[in-house]
Amino acid sequence: MSNNKTKLISLSVVIIISALVLGYTLFIFKGGFSINSGINLLIALVIFLALFAFQALLIQRSFLVVGLCLLETLALLAPFYKSFSLIFAGAGVASFFLLWNASWSGNKDVINTLKIDFLKISARINVRVSVAIVLIGVVSYVSALTFQDVTESVLSSTDVVVGQVANQFLPASLSGDLIGQAQKLISDQLNTVPDAIKRGIVVGFGVLLFFGIKGIMFIVNWLAALVALLIYKLLLAVKFIKLTTEEVSKENISF
Repeated sequence: MSNNKTKLISLSVVIIISALVLGYTLFIFKGGFSINSGINLLIALVIFLALFAFQALLIQRSFLVVGLCLLETLALLAPFYKSFSLIFAGAGVASFFLLWNASWSGNKDVINTLKIDFLKISARINVRVSVAIVLIGVVSYVSALTFQDVTESVLSSTDVVVGQVANQFLPASLSGDLIGQAQKLISDQLNTVPDAIKRGIVVGFGVLLFFGIKGIMFIVNWLAALVALLIYKLLLAVKFIKLTTEEVSKENISF
């Protein structure tokens, strides 16, 4: 077995394992929010994003890229097998195409770039990959929610603000009772709406959650790009990868 083939297999195995670890940490985080599970999820996410950049830049054969993206998608979904559904399967298919597109576009960036700016290229790759991760996470979370879960979450999130406003006009003991009664009345009224509208509200909550998380992912994307840059420098130093130059002929149109 050639040295390059050994490196390719090693890289592929490490990336798939990182995808499985990320899927597991995402599953743990969804099951019960905590600081520890959040930190573990962040670390796993950064590592997977950083490693995926090398896949996009180093692996060029189409069938290998497709196979790896498929295995990574399955690894991400594996911890959720008990709650698998048609919607979850759709999210998995969409995530596969997002991973494939990220790998394909990263490879095109290298081909069309005269001088490789690893940091910027990996950051662009991370944008697409993170969308796939957020999609899987949101679908796994929202698919387990009921309409009552959503209404309770929204109403509880307004407790502090409403309480501060009410305390300016009413005694603290009285405002607390009124807020509780008002929330119960709103919850009871919402439970009378048709099931179709309830499902629509749950889906709408999921859409808002998706775009909310996606909006703050740029921080994680750049953090992962910095980690990838450090790994890139290390791999260059130990000669696991190398930079080469080549002459390129280009056609021009002129008078």
